[in-house]
Amino acid sequence: MTVRDDGYDDTDGGIADGGIRETIREDAQAAYQAASAETQRMGAYMREQANAIANRQKSGLARGLADAADEIRKTSHGFSEQPNIEDLVSRAAARVEAVSSAVEHKSTAELYEDAENICRRYPVTVATCAVVLGALVSRSLKNSPRTAR
Repeated sequence: MTVRDDGYDDTDGGIADGGIRETIREDAQAAYQAASAETQRMGAYMREQANAIANRQKSGLARGLADAADEIRKTSHGFSEQPNIEDLVSRAAARVEAVSSAVEHKSTAELYEDAENICRRYPVTVATCAVVLGALVSRSLKNSPRTAR
C-alpha cells in the first residue's frame, strides 16, 4: 500500500478518487441545471407579473387621460365668445384624447420605445420637465402635514 503525501491510499492508482470526482462533477452539473431551470421559471413568472402590473397601470393612465380630455373639452365651451381660444383648447383636448388612445392600444414595449425616442429627440425639454416636476413634488411634500411617527 502506497500512501501519498496528502494521506490518501494510492493502491488503486487514483481510480477511486477519479470516480468520486466524477460523481461530484455529475451532482454539481445536475444542481446547476436544476438551478438554471428554476431561475428561468422564476424569471418568466416575474416578467408575467410585471406585464400584468404594467397593463393595469397603463389602463388607469389611459382612463385618466380620457377623463382629462373630457374636462378640457368642457372647459373649451366656456370660450364660445372667443373662437380662437375655444379652438386652441379643443385641439388640446383632441391631443390629450389621442395620447389616451395611444396608451390604451399600444403595448408597454411600444410605449417604452416611444418614451425613449422622445427623450432622445428632446433631451433639454425632458430634463427641464423632470426638474420642474421634482421641484413641485418636493414643494408639495414640504407643505403636506407630517404624520406622527
